[in-house]
Amino acid sequence: MILIDQFIEQYKKEYDFYDTSSRIVAQQIEAKLEASGIRAIVTWRAKNLSRLKTKVENRNTSRKIKYATVEEILDDMPLY
Repeated sequence: MILIDQFIEQYKKEYDFYDTSSRIVAQQIEAKLEASGIRAIVTWRAKNLSRLKTKVENRNTSRKIKYATVEEILDDMPLY
């Protein structure tokens, strides 16, 4: 679990980046949709720390080969 804690600590440091990035992308998508005449509500968020930790722990438990590096965790996380 030390590796997962390291991943979460790294994510804490990068949380503002993910939050700001997701907001900017949502605004860009909303503007493109509006320009195309499509009415839509675009939502965005950065992943909650406790929910992320639970998700990573669950994914690690279900893997045949456990995570060995933080990079493996990042590669395994879905981007949606």
